[in-house]
Parts: sequence; C-alpha cells; structure tokens
Amino acid sequence: MTTNSSNETLASPGEKVLQKAETVKKTAVRKVLIVEDVPSVQNVLRRFLERDGFQVVAMDNAEDAVSNIATKGDDFGVIFVDLHLPGMNGVDLCRQIRDARPLAVIFAVTGFDAKFSLIESRRAGADDYFIKPFDMKSILRATADAFERRARWNNTEVSFQR
Repeated sequence: MTTNSSNETLASPGEKVLQKAETVKKTAVRKVLIVEDVPSVQNVLRRFLERDGFQVVAMDNAEDAVSNIATKGDDFGVIFVDLHLPGMNGVDLCRQIRDARPLAVIFAVTGFDAKFSLIESRRAGADDYFIKPFDMKSILRATADAFERRARWNNTEVSFQR
C-alpha cells in the first residue's frame, strides 16, 4: 500500500483484487443443497456447513430435489448427492442436475467405495466425491473452493459480455 499527497491509503492492483475477493466472499449467498436420506448424515453435513456460513437446504429424496431445482430455480452453487437414494438413484440425479444447472458443483457422497458408482457419477456430472464417514475439514474446504471457482466463472462471464 502507498499513500498519496493527502495521506489517503492507496491499494496496489493486487491488493484491490484481494479486497474485492474478500468482499464477494462475505456478501455472496453461498447456497448448498444436500440430498441425503439418512437423517444423521444430513444433520451433520448441515450443521457443519451452516456453522461455516453457508446457507443450506436439505432434502431426503431425489424427486424433491429435481422438483425444487426445476420449479423454484434455486441457484445452489454446491450440491451434495448421496448415490444410494430411495427411488431415483444419485447417479440419475447427478445427470438431471448437470442438465438443469451446468455451473453447479456436484459432490457425490457414498457409504460404499464402489468404483462403478463413482465412475458412473463422474460420467453423470459429479465433480468429486466423498466417502462416509466424512472428513469435515475436507468437505468445508471443497465447498469453499467450489464457491470461489463459481465466483471466478461469474466474473469471467461478465467480462465477456462487455
């Protein structure tokens, strides 16, 4: 930082970018959807994410999630999808979410280390996966990183529209 003739503090271009990023981080709505049918898992995820400042909506089945995304148009930046849901499975849900919300970051979650399901979920649009029991620090870090990535994408889209 430097000062001008009237002793005002002037930020360097790099410092301005960092300040803008911090402002965006503090003011942006960081909305997360959890689709998980096991109440205890859903509650732990919700509690940790909310404590870290995320706005969380939780649902226990794929059909409600699809309906919410299609009719309400909620812009969830990050979506956690259990791969083993009753009714529509998580892989099919990933596919539908990816079609409806191409910029959403989808994390598949599973209690099974089934390579087939994980590969299928990646093909269906999941960006990454977590195996239960979770390392909550990894979940929080991945969620925060996903929102930072979305902010960059949004800034890129704006700059291309000029």
